[in-house]
Amino acid sequence: MLLTALEGLAYGGLYALLGLGFFLTYGVLRRIDLAYGTVVMTSVYVGAMIAGGLGQPWHVVLALTLSVGIPLSLFVAWLAFAL
Repeated sequence: MLLTALEGLAYGGLYALLGLGFFLTYGVLRRIDLAYGTVVMTSVYVGAMIAGGLGQPWHVVLALTLSVGIPLSLFVAWLAFAL
């Protein structure tokens, strides 16, 4: 019962962070960036594949995930808003 509640809080926190990202993007740019969730999920997927497949420590997974996520998000921002 306690474990289920803690998992629910963790998932709820992740959804809240994703929602805050949408809210901040719309609040600053006055545009809805629907690619935000795609970039986040792609980065998390890459991190999960690295962690599961290679068994690397968390700091290596974090560095590799950020090295994929940051350029991908900059490309999407350029593609969606600069053009």
